[in-house]
Amino acid sequence: MTDAPHTTAAVAQLCEQLALEPHPEGGFYRETFRDTAQVQGGRAASTAILYLLPAGAKSKLHRLDASECWHAYLGGPITVVELDASAPGHVRTTAVGHDLAAGQVLQHVVPPHTWFGAVPGDGAEYALLGCTVAPGFEFSSFEFGDRQKLLADTPKAARPAVQWPPKSELYILRSDGHSCTRETVQPSGNLQFACPSSQQQLLVWKTRPRRVMVLKKLGDELLEEYIDVLRFLGEDLGLSVVVEPHDYAVLSGLCMKWVDTYAEHDLDQLHSFVDFIVCLGGDGLLLHAASLFGPALPPIISFKLGSLGFLTTHNYADYQRHLHNIVYGCRELESCQLVSSDDEMPLRGVHITLRMRLCCEIWRQGGTAPAETFEVLNEVVLSRGANPYLSKIEVYEHDQLITKVQADGVMLATPTGSTAYNVAAGGSMVHPSVPAILLTPICPHSLNFRPVILPDYVELELRISPDARCPAVVQFDGRDGRELQQGDSIRVRMSPNPVPTINNADQTTDWFGAIQRCFQWSERVEQLPIDQRLLTHLGTSSSAASTVSNGSVGGPSGSSGTVYNGGGGNGDGPGARGGTLDEVGSMLSSMDDRPTLGRVQPKRGGLARPTWGLFTAARRVHRILAEADGSQPGPDGTSGGAASRPQGPQATPPWEKEPVGDGRDELRQRLREHTRLGQEQKLQLVRQKLREEETLWLERFESSGNLLARDSMHSLWESTSEQLQLLQLDPDEFIRKHGAYHGLKAEAPAAAAGADLQAPAQQKIQQFKPRRFSVVQQLQQEREKLRESEQFWLERFESASKEGKEEEQATAQARWRDARQNVQLLDRFPLLYRAVSPVAGDVWGPLLLALSIFLFLSFVMTVFGVFVLLCGLIS
Repeated sequence: MTDAPHTTAAVAQLCEQLALEPHPEGGFYRETFRDTAQVQGGRAASTAILYLLPAGAKSKLHRLDASECWHAYLGGPITVVELDASAPGHVRTTAVGHDLAAGQVLQHVVPPHTWFGAVPGDGAEYALLGCTVAPGFEFSSFEFGDRQKLLADTPKAARPAVQWPPKSELYILRSDGHSCTRETVQPSGNLQFACPSSQQQLLVWKTRPRRVMVLKKLGDELLEEYIDVLRFLGEDLGLSVVVEPHDYAVLSGLCMKWVDTYAEHDLDQLHSFVDFIVCLGGDGLLLHAASLFGPALPPIISFKLGSLGFLTTHNYADYQRHLHNIVYGCRELESCQLVSSDDEMPLRGVHITLRMRLCCEIWRQGGTAPAETFEVLNEVVLSRGANPYLSKIEVYEHDQLITKVQADGVMLATPTGSTAYNVAAGGSMVHPSVPAILLTPICPHSLNFRPVILPDYVELELRISPDARCPAVVQFDGRDGRELQQGDSIRVRMSPNPVPTINNADQTTDWFGAIQRCFQWSERVEQLPIDQRLLTHLGTSSSAASTVSNGSVGGPSGSSGTVYNGGGGNGDGPGARGGTLDEVGSMLSSMDDRPTLGRVQPKRGGLARPTWGLFTAARRVHRILAEADGSQPGPDGTSGGAASRPQGPQATPPWEKEPVGDGRDELRQRLREHTRLGQEQKLQLVRQKLREEETLWLERFESSGNLLARDSMHSLWESTSEQLQLLQLDPDEFIRKHGAYHGLKAEAPAAAAGADLQAPAQQKIQQFKPRRFSVVQQLQQEREKLRESEQFWLERFESASKEGKEEEQATAQARWRDARQNVQLLDRFPLLYRAVSPVAGDVWGPLLLALSIFLFLSFVMTVFGVFVLLCGLIS
């Protein structure tokens, strides 16, 4: 494992000034000279580059078939390490730099076919050098070192003598004769798994890619995005681009010299000159790419520009970053036994998923060779088609009958296809890296036929039974339908040619993200935890959760707990009184530690209503205080009971009793602060939750790909936004409309913090006191509300514009326009506004409108009658 290079400001500035780019062996470079003179084979006589190696970076061991001369330019020294081919195991080092007194040299020549690398000197921030190669450098002659081979050339230390005879040797071989790579035999003779059956894979280019193929779905819908990608690949990354013939005709007038196409006869060789594929569309385009290339398929990166996009995990908005990561790598492989040693730079690549395909052969009855062969990425389906009878299919594995299927059909799916037709038919979802074949019946006429998952080495044959009532239809990835008669069959096995797809993050993260994004997998309202501090203070055990859910909480030993209606139990034992004043203080201290009394529980699709989590604890404190005062004696004089508690309006709550001077008045005051939550605090809690819900619905709306779900999320977001606006503009109106749902009572707002609470009688009078306003005052209040609403939606529009949320921006703009029109109508024609949109409590508005219409019609009829009368008199 090596340290990551330390890119300082000076290194970054040099890279920018000299236009350097990353080199595969490590560091940064730019070719500055390539000789026009050529040697035998058309190779340039010499080439020269600028080479920058920052601190922490290393030039990995490699060799060339030409001599290379290193020149010191700027920065600190660099140490060139060479493996002497004439003396195996001997290492020669040379310091290239400007300090000649320290033994450094200004130039150093590395002979051809010599393994060598380089590291910056101690304390050097960077080293800028020149490298001249003669004959000229070619990537085809560039070779990284093989770690195993290089280690084999070094002398080995002597081994200790064997004191006991070794155990018998054994081998682990596959049944087909190949050696196993996962199951190994240790030197001690023990069997062991060397690694998991599958592991995350990285795509690492040995040489920089040169040619890429770009595909898009049919039509002109994505033409603009298509052209942007082509320009970035050609102008910024310097790649040659191949497109389909029908797209090439559209691009012929854009003067893209790096874009080319292929002929029909080139399809068989297309995989030999295309390094990777870029797909702009949906999952169907990826299936098209798989069928276009046949068995051998280059790596594919798919951008989500379709409808569902289960296999397209890359966002088009970041296409430049994703494409740059493919070419230059973005993930580091710390060590690799194939191409690097312990002292080399980590390899860089991208995560890739090798998706298994099925090789399907159609065998006709009596045939000696397959009639047709198909490569399948998702599934092969054998069904009855349009026939009215059930299919009768025999399933064999290596000529051994497994079962007979009597159903609409049967499906063999890959792990990639497990989330397509397979999951709709009731099959399991399998991670694409799991080597398996899924056998799933389609509507079987049996109650005990369940889908099964088979290992990838099985070779299955689906044969139409000779006594079947009808033929069957086989489809490969939903296409290429073929009819099979009685006696015909299809043979299915794992294809040796996978479909390599490039991951956005990694295999597992992308897969779980896809099933959650497309299927809403495992989504439900989250269950709230139990308040452990409350249970601890109330002396409950593990059964307290069920007690709380039943409406009661157990008290200390010997007590039956305090129920929600305030009643106590007839406990047995020393703890029957239910607690002491010290316990009251401890419980109230626990309450003081809580930042809020409100605990929000989701209800009805995510909307919230606050519930007060410490209500049970407060009731228990009430009882302790009452028993301490002796105001609730039980039948035995020791514990209070519901039957002995004073009833009716004369019953005085414990927290309203007069102080007795023994410290209980302070406890009651603290209890009053917790049990009487002010109206302003409740409104603040509801306001905070509405904002959270508004953000939640907006995020779900933006992430959902289902049109129905998006419409539902948009409606919920609008409803929540309207409630939030009403709460900010008119809290009284909000409480009147939505107070019951959110647990709020229509009462006068609470007094300011620290002020004394109003008496209950005054609260009643204030609550039911009618509000008398003149029409002018009502219109003035309505005008203020409309102006506040206009300002509110204007702020929301500006905020959405900055964040780039187009849907929210359009909604806010429409709401602002409505509010603006209402303000203008109210300013110019207040009576008309009053008639069309009556304010709260104004019953004369509709009557005024009706009267106005009546008078207008009467005037028209009168004028018409006078006109008719005059016409009669004139005639």
